[in-house]
Amino acid sequence: MLTKICILGGSGLIGSTILSKNYPVEKISYTYRKNIINIKSNRLQLDIPRDFKKLKEFITIEEPDYIINTISNSNPNYCEINQEETLDVNVEFIKKIFELTKNRGIKLIQFSTDYVFNGNKGKYIETDTPEPINYYGYSKYLSEKIVLQNSLNTVIRTSLVYGKNQNSKFFNFIFNNLKKEKEIDVYDDIFFSPTLVDDISTAVYKIIEKSLNGIFHVSGPDCISKYEFAQKIADVFDFDKTLIHPLSINKIKSNVKYPSKTCLDSSITSAKINQEFYSIEKSLKYMKNLMKK
Repeated sequence: MLTKICILGGSGLIGSTILSKNYPVEKISYTYRKNIINIKSNRLQLDIPRDFKKLKEFITIEEPDYIINTISNSNPNYCEINQEETLDVNVEFIKKIFELTKNRGIKLIQFSTDYVFNGNKGKYIETDTPEPINYYGYSKYLSEKIVLQNSLNTVIRTSLVYGKNQNSKFFNFIFNNLKKEKEIDVYDDIFFSPTLVDDISTAVYKIIEKSLNGIFHVSGPDCISKYEFAQKIADVFDFDKTLIHPLSINKIKSNVKYPSKTCLDSSITSAKINQEFYSIEKSLKYMKNLMKK
């Protein structure tokens, strides 16, 4: 049986990648804020969270089986400074979406982050207890708790998402500067599980296909610093690694606390959906081949 899907935030990194994959669904629609995606699909321009009435009307017309929410304030520094706005977007908006889906029998898939953890241990599994140490992580943890009030809903946590996409900020920063032979400073003391966005889109469709629910960690298998990640980008794309300089997060003046090691263990999810997530080397080589075309 084919499924109807509505993606909130279809012009972002994750949303646009999900939309670009040619998976067998009955109908797919999306919302966007500025950029229209070049696919044949019903769409709605949306200013979150002010346009909820307009979104409600759109959902009534589309009648999706699933709503996939990728909308979020996700810059930790911005979230810390703009806590009221972050609460509106990351929490209050989710409350409205939750009520909308619950009353209409729609399943909700909510994207979350490795920043719900304190970073003291790394390689977190789905059953580990969240303990966020900054406002971004706290707001996302609140959204998780809202969504999971309905046992049919799903939370997908991921980490440092990248891909061949204009919205892939960290990868593009590294790639573009090294291509221009510019020196860059990159943090060497905070660790992630870099995740190819294509892996996420595949996992989403498999979760839907198998009618799974609950919490899923969808991330790459590696646990490395941003500095190490930048070096791997240089290796694969034949850039000068000496242009990359290590930088400690502690040397940056900021009001934000950053968890030091939020790497996710995605082995449980991998087994449930029968999907092997790309290593960094494999995903970078995949991206390099795409760029040649």
